[in-house]
Amino acid sequence: MRFTHEKGNEFQRGIFEQAGCTQQTAAERKQCLLDLPANKFSYKQGVSVMKGAAYFEFPMSLGLDAEYAGLIMIDPTVVTVTPRNLKNAGFTPSSRLPVIVSNCAEENYKVAVWPYSPPFSSEAELKEKLGPQFKQISDDENVVETVIALYPDKDPVTVWSLMTCDMRSTCPSNDVAEDMSTATNRDIYRLYVTHRSSFGIPAFHGYDSWAFFWLRH
Repeated sequence: MRFTHEKGNEFQRGIFEQAGCTQQTAAERKQCLLDLPANKFSYKQGVSVMKGAAYFEFPMSLGLDAEYAGLIMIDPTVVTVTPRNLKNAGFTPSSRLPVIVSNCAEENYKVAVWPYSPPFSSEAELKEKLGPQFKQISDDENVVETVIALYPDKDPVTVWSLMTCDMRSTCPSNDVAEDMSTATNRDIYRLYVTHRSSFGIPAFHGYDSWAFFWLRH
């Protein structure tokens, strides 16, 4: 939502380099990838094909090369502009087009791990983790205290979960939705899922599908 297809392609080109497929043409690189054994595409072989995992982590914690996580890959022929720049697009729907921009409140909550092995048992541990992480993206000496104060009465795990999701998804989605709303003939709706089931499961990544179409709690 924040990058063009050119920028996305630049980030993703690293996969070809790791796999050793650096041929001149796209057709040659594609054939090179097709010829590789399946086990080549694994962390043990050093090919980080699952870089999307950065979406579930603190920004920049996995390095700049992993920061293409969450990109909407835009075909420059079919969709000529990013969602953020729809106002300046050279095309307009002939009738009102409803668009829903949504995300869950705790996209990166690790529901299979954290209930049994919480990553933080105290606010002190949380601050110890956040300190070096924020130094990579902010010069504000008080940023850790400021951010934690945004989530009053929350346990350390929930603070981490909400905060990283806000940075990765909620706030950027808010910005993009507002920008999209200025485009002609489009009705933009912002959906933010905070619902917790009776099991106590928070709104983690994919939870909206459970809550709306499967779970009945």
